[in-house]
Amino acid sequence: MATNDFKPFAVGSNANVTSQDDYEALAALASGFQAGKASSAQVNKALRQGTVMASVIAQFIASVGGVDVADDGDIDGLVSKLVDALHTNANPFPIGMPFFWPSAKMPNELLPEWAGMEFLKWNGASFSASKYPKLALVIPSLTLVEARGEFPRIWDDGRGVDSGRGLLSTQGHGMPKLAGNFQSYDIGGYEGASGIFSASKFSDYIAAPNGGQGDGTDIRVSMDSSIVIPQANEVRPRNIAFNFLVRAK
Repeated sequence: MATNDFKPFAVGSNANVTSQDDYEALAALASGFQAGKASSAQVNKALRQGTVMASVIAQFIASVGGVDVADDGDIDGLVSKLVDALHTNANPFPIGMPFFWPSAKMPNELLPEWAGMEFLKWNGASFSASKYPKLALVIPSLTLVEARGEFPRIWDDGRGVDSGRGLLSTQGHGMPKLAGNFQSYDIGGYEGASGIFSASKFSDYIAAPNGGQGDGTDIRVSMDSSIVIPQANEVRPRNIAFNFLVRAK
């Protein structure tokens, strides 16, 4: 847990602090304390007002930003940490959360309030744990799986619909088996082709004059899945293309 060096002063239940009404009526609020005229209760009240707010802001930085807040005089460092914490609190994307983005430019390139953040693409590349320590906690493999051109699928998690899958595992394309039956010759015409099958007349058969099998028609049966599904080089549903990102810092 991140530490906070900024502690509130005189916050105990029996602290020697002047009342709020007396403090608000104090002439020194405008002029400041003059030498030899401030009581300890008045000084403690002033110290408490300032230190409580300092502690609150510092704790916000530590809790939301997840970083230590040291009383080391580094004002620029504290400002930077406060800005990061404010961005984190306002940002709907926590570190490690995948999300769709409608632009080729990164969010921090387009939105000034996210300028201090960093985002990566799910493109099969590895990342540094030292550079992105929080992302490494979420993705210990240190690799963002190749997701370009892929569809995401919610983890089965024991349901049994897509069993045997691990988180961030890939899966090849596929479709249910297509099967059917038909006969190549039918006396009196052919009416059995349907669905992905179609039939066309190949030749006529005329019965032999001395009897035997009756007149018929030879049929050529063809299979074409594009009759019911548009032709493509892969199995896919209707879709919209988005950039797929993750916040890294």
